[in-house]
Amino acid sequence: MKQNMGRISEVRPKLIRRKCGGWLAVCPSKAGLSLGVTAITEQEARDEFRFVLARWLEILALKTLDVPK
Repeated sequence: MKQNMGRISEVRPKLIRRKCGGWLAVCPSKAGLSLGVTAITEQEARDEFRFVLARWLEILALKTLDVPK
């Protein structure tokens, strides 16, 4: 898992303008994980995506999870 963390942390979001307003930032299909966030502006969507991705990487790196790896 540790060797994949570097590759995953380099993920750049695919940005999609929403018809109902705002932006959707999602992982590209080849990223190896699925993650998406919404925000009012394109920059906010990028920033929120980076924050959420970083947080998930922190969670996945924990060794105290009771989930078999």
